[in-house]
Amino acid sequence: MENNDDLLLELEELRAQLAELKAEKAAQEESGSATSEKEAEGSASDSDELLSGYAPEFTSDELKQVVGDLAHTVGKELKKTNPLTLIATFGLGVLVGRLFSK
Repeated sequence: MENNDDLLLELEELRAQLAELKAEKAAQEESGSATSEKEAEGSASDSDELLSGYAPEFTSDELKQVVGDLAHTVGKELKKTNPLTLIATFGLGVLVGRLFSK
């Protein structure tokens, strides 16, 4: 019986939180949120908005350039590396992965 009371109490708390979130959302829609202002201005791309919380010092174009440079450098290094070393490293990675997965 106590378990049911706990569940009912938690359900009521969740309903209260949901009502608060709906009220906040309605207030934001009435006053106009920052995202809708950015879309109206067209000043930032969608990827810039998504990346703003994770890497604020990079724009999407700069990030694409950095990732491209990294991929190019890794590709050059892989071509210079002995194939036997690559196979051994891959095999070791598989072995370690299987050992730690259990």
